[in-house]
Amino acid sequence: MALIGLILLVEFSLISWLPRQLSKHNFWPGELVRQETFKRLDELRNRINQWPEIAVDDPDTRPALDQMKAEADKLAFYLRKDGNELPAPELRVLQRKLENFHRQLDKLAAKSPPPRHPNLDPPIRGSLKQEEPR
Repeated sequence: MALIGLILLVEFSLISWLPRQLSKHNFWPGELVRQETFKRLDELRNRINQWPEIAVDDPDTRPALDQMKAEADKLAFYLRKDGNELPAPELRVLQRKLENFHRQLDKLAAKSPPPRHPNLDPPIRGSLKQEEPR
């Protein structure tokens, strides 16, 4: 009977101690930013993959969609692999980048011309410059 009482006492102390430790170490805000970043990336990839077929055949829309899809896929691979080690400030930078992509898709949907090269990483931007007609 004393053993059962001891087990219950340990469980109750653990129940009260663990939430205090998690809040003390500021765990939740970083995790919320991480989950929001993953959610926005998934939304972006879904929007690109569900783009209307008519717009996909448009010669002005197709390159921009291809660039955004490549960048979103590269970002998804990076986040799935190393996303748990990124601090919240870096995740916020990625969130701003994702919001920029969402705005570009909104412009494409409104038939306004997208920027010539979306905000891409330097290696991709360099390869695009090499492929441009002269």
